[in-house]
Amino acid sequence: SSISRTAKKNRRRISHDVHAARFHQRAGNELPSSSGLIHMTTTTPAPMPVALQRYWTMWNEPDLTAVRGHLDQAVTEAVEWVDPLHSFVGRDALEDNVRTLRTDKPEYRFAITSELDAHHNRVRYEWHMMRKHRVLLRGFDVVTLNDLGLIERVDGFFGELVPLTGEASASSDG
Repeated sequence: SSISRTAKKNRRRISHDVHAARFHQRAGNELPSSSGLIHMTTTTPAPMPVALQRYWTMWNEPDLTAVRGHLDQAVTEAVEWVDPLHSFVGRDALEDNVRTLRTDKPEYRFAITSELDAHHNRVRYEWHMMRKHRVLLRGFDVVTLNDLGLIERVDGFFGELVPLTGEASASSDG
């Protein structure tokens, strides 16, 4: 019934609002409000956490001696980092990966290319890897922050999601 569906949607929205409020409070952000409820939608982008700013500064840092300083302010000691090509744990391993990339491909730059979407200490966003303003790789990350706001996990994906077609699409309309 439509009343039951509306009630479920409202419960989900309120639950989301509570979790979003907690995320913003821990991050020290002012809480946006309307009618006493917190609303986070794709039209209201999440603020950029400081740790995420430092993380992306690190990936673009031309001075290899400065990489560790950014890293120490961005991620936990036991950060987990996974993408289609790599999987490792720890600040030292992430630093090695960044230093290798910056040494082998110093002209590469990375940029976040979408608004941030956040809930439950997780942030997702799209990014591009570029060389001379040409996009070489598109991807998106889902980043998990700990209660102190440091990155404890990065799950990276390459490329764009492919829409369902044919029978698979029809069966999901259910």
